[in-house]
This record gives sequence, C-alpha cells and structure tokens, in this order.
Amino acid sequence: EVTRARARAGADVLVAARSPERAAEKVAGIAGVEVDRLDLVDPESVDAFAGRRLAAGRPVDVLVNCAAAAPPAGRTLDA
Repeated sequence: EVTRARARAGADVLVAARSPERAAEKVAGIAGVEVDRLDLVDPESVDAFAGRRLAAGRPVDVLVNCAAAAPPAGRTLDA
C-alpha cells in the first residue's frame, strides 16, 4: 500500500526487493514504479544496488524498509 500511495501522489517509486521477479508481479500496472534487486543480508547485493543507483544518477531520497526476519521454528519453555 505504501508503494501505491506514493505512486498515486506522483512520486517515482523504487521497490528494492530480494526477489525482483515476485516484486514486479505485485506492482505490475502501477505507473511510476521500478523494481530493483536488493538483499540486505548480502553485502555484494547492497554494493551492486548502490552502484546501479549511482550509475543511473538517481539517488534514493526515501527508503521504506518493509523487510522482516522470521524467528526460528519451534517453541521455548520459560521457567
């Protein structure tokens, strides 16, 4: 919804995603939205993303981080 709202407001929106193919499917048809690969766990991915932004001459003005880390499966017993 953040992507849709910003795009409707006239912003150029860049969706940085670990899986750009899946992200592109989600935002298909929303004008002003671009998808690029970014995996925050992988330093090489971060460097490559930054390099592409610099080469394009288009800095990232605002970053909305919607990533989450899932806890390991299982249960713990507290005393």
